[in-house]
Amino acid sequence: MIRSPVMMAVPELDYISPPDEQEAAFGKVIAPGSKLHFALGKSHMNVATGEGGAELVRLTGEFLRGVLSKGAHLE
Repeated sequence: MIRSPVMMAVPELDYISPPDEQEAAFGKVIAPGSKLHFALGKSHMNVATGEGGAELVRLTGEFLRGVLSKGAHLE
């Protein structure tokens, strides 16, 4: 069982891993502080690049700072 907070970025146009399946998988995460981000207009292969990539990097940094500042148990 994963007890550490997780962040998932779900690309809106992902045809490799359908967004509804990714959202369902996130729904099984029980770790407090977990975050789900929908990357609108993005696909599986470009979720972290191009337009909107900097926003995802910023959100990831905020998530990690928040988790680490709370002294979360990481496993």
